[in-house]
Amino acid sequence: MIKTVHRIVWDDTYIAAAQQMMIDRQNWSLRVIYKWWGWWIPRVVVVVIIGGMAVAGVRFDGTFYAYIGGFLLLSLFGEYWTHRSLARARARNRNRGSTTTVSMSEGGIDMIGALSSSQLKWKAPRSISVKPDGVLLMMANLSGVWLPDAALAEGTPDDVRQLVAANRAEQN
Repeated sequence: MIKTVHRIVWDDTYIAAAQQMMIDRQNWSLRVIYKWWGWWIPRVVVVVIIGGMAVAGVRFDGTFYAYIGGFLLLSLFGEYWTHRSLARARARNRNRGSTTTVSMSEGGIDMIGALSSSQLKWKAPRSISVKPDGVLLMMANLSGVWLPDAALAEGTPDDVRQLVAANRAEQN
């Protein structure tokens, strides 16, 4: 019987990595909002359009420069605000500073933390994503648990992937 145990320490590094994993699991439009290219591609497009218009000999007035300057300032402020709101969400995380133990076996998934404990059957996670450096258990659209390989206290990453693969096959 295979059993693995993850000990997750809810520090800034783990919370930031888990937050990024949750963002990556969201729909396309939310991922665009939180990724760097979602902010920089429109800025580059505006600069290319202005450059093309300048090469074509189009004359610009003060209002045009005001609109473009406003767009660039608002896009910079929006990016700052997004990073700030993500940092504030990490700072408000209720599990910060605690340790959660996640045990997985053929019987299910047991989670014991400072705020709760639960025993889940393998059907409980809405989806399970296997990443190169861990496993993401999504319980709902916006909540889940990131189980990095670095947090393994018992078992190996291969054991984790074997358990996930075996129990995913049973669900289908």
